[in-house]
Amino acid sequence: MSEQDTINKASTNGKSSHIAPRKGKERKWKDLTVDPLEKGFDSHIAEYVVGKSPITWSTVEVGQLFSRTESGKNIYVKLNDARAVSLDTRQPIEFKPSIRATKQVWLVTSFNSITASKGDF
Repeated sequence: MSEQDTINKASTNGKSSHIAPRKGKERKWKDLTVDPLEKGFDSHIAEYVVGKSPITWSTVEVGQLFSRTESGKNIYVKLNDARAVSLDTRQPIEFKPSIRATKQVWLVTSFNSITASKGDF
């Protein structure tokens, strides 16, 4: 082994590398679907108010309520960095890594749970 080979070789302190290639199927991210309740939905189980200006998805904390639209017709709760679930339709959505830093959502700023009714859950 020449000196150049030694320089180009990864330094693992004499041990074999433990980095293994990812096993399994490659993760395929789907595009977000159109919010089915964005228009034409006029009754809510509880009263809530969304913010006047959008924030990015990455700034929403886990457990916070938000809307994907300025109208606030459908609200979601953030589950983790990539997923949220609709409180109205109970449908999960996923945010691709490429849009997490730029996707705009409207945070629920006020929620009146006193007016909430059971609904058909």
